[in-house]
Amino acid sequence: MDRTFVVFVGIFFLVLTAFGLAMVTDTLDRRVRASNPPSADSGKSILISTPKDAAVGEKINISAVARSANNEPVPRANICITSTLGTVTPECAESDEAGITSYTLTSEQVGIATITGLINDSTPITLSVTAQFIE
Repeated sequence: MDRTFVVFVGIFFLVLTAFGLAMVTDTLDRRVRASNPPSADSGKSILISTPKDAAVGEKINISAVARSANNEPVPRANICITSTLGTVTPECAESDEAGITSYTLTSEQVGIATITGLINDSTPITLSVTAQFIE
């Protein structure tokens, strides 16, 4: 056999092996990241309420967004919401792939509700929000 041909075949198999190893390593890395979602960060996670004012008996929508210290979404996080006034439905929900959960706040009393959140029973959302129920 021609010596040049043998060298090219050897190089071909080395490149093929390197490519195969890179693909397997990348696949394993993705599986590890998918099974170990990032941890929620108190300062990066947020609460949003809309509208800020509602008549007694009307609904205020609340969204909680779980974010990591690197500002990545935290999927499948259990987020519980509490309010000093009215009823939050549901009280707890699991975040979607974007780290978002949705709730509804209603009240039969006039006043200002302070809304707070807790992620995975241990990480409080640092910033609370308020909503007002009016006549």
